[in-house]
Amino acid sequence: MAFIHLQKGEFEEARRLLDRAYELDPRSASAINSLGIVATRTKDQDGAIAWYKKALGIDPANPTIWANLGWAYCQKKLFDEGVAACKEALKHDPNDKEAWKILGNNLSHKGALAEALDAFQKDAEINPGYWLAHYNVARACEALGRTDETIAGYRKAMELNPAYVNSAYNLGNVLSKLERLDEAIAAYEEALRHKPDFAWGHFNLAEVLAKVERLDEAAKHFERSVKLDPSDLESYESLASVYERQGKLKEAQAMLEKAIEAVPPPKPGETQDENTAKLREKIAQRLEALRAGR
Repeated sequence: MAFIHLQKGEFEEARRLLDRAYELDPRSASAINSLGIVATRTKDQDGAIAWYKKALGIDPANPTIWANLGWAYCQKKLFDEGVAACKEALKHDPNDKEAWKILGNNLSHKGALAEALDAFQKDAEINPGYWLAHYNVARACEALGRTDETIAGYRKAMELNPAYVNSAYNLGNVLSKLERLDEAIAAYEEALRHKPDFAWGHFNLAEVLAKVERLDEAAKHFERSVKLDPSDLESYESLASVYERQGKLKEAQAMLEKAIEAVPPPKPGETQDENTAKLREKIAQRLEALRAGR
């Protein structure tokens, strides 16, 4: 029953049942490990680490508990300890896919990207039907500049789980940088098919559409981006730019005015992000030029 509550995210009820199981059998490594999982899911990583260590005191050869400990360390940003825990898990079961995945995450956060890729590839080899394994391979390859493998990894992740939009979105970003614009458009459209309210999906698609002179479509997606995220100055500026290219100068001016209104200057004593401040100033200058007919 506790496992069912865990799956449903009903952590308090799961904890209550597991506390009872632990009272009945204080040497139940399974119940103690599950208490660690509850702690991890409720962001109590110190508690989780304590539970996992207690469970390992009873069942020190259990790879699942070692992997869970590795994940708790990863959440605490104790990546060296996380790597050590995962390697201990793999001593006991070299084919533990969860341990390989968590090892890859710890190594990635440490900046050991080549080693992280090896771990993610091992996970994908053991678990070829799991979309996240291929997604992790793609992320690591992208960080290492291995473009063909990046594209292949994101495509495989999309094939296995089309609803996870980051695979298609990231693929679109990679293809856009490579100037493979028709493919990038298709990737962004696929992301938006599954998540129509994805503001950055609309923005990036619009940017590529503008590059290939599909200005009406670009304007439509920039308009959607502005509506979904009214605080994003880039969307206003980019939409105004498309309007200008279409010869719609009044619409361009109105959009820049909306941008200035949407993100006002900081009040006395307040600060504003440097990039935001620079972009706002750029928009103000462009607005002044439009008003002056320049």
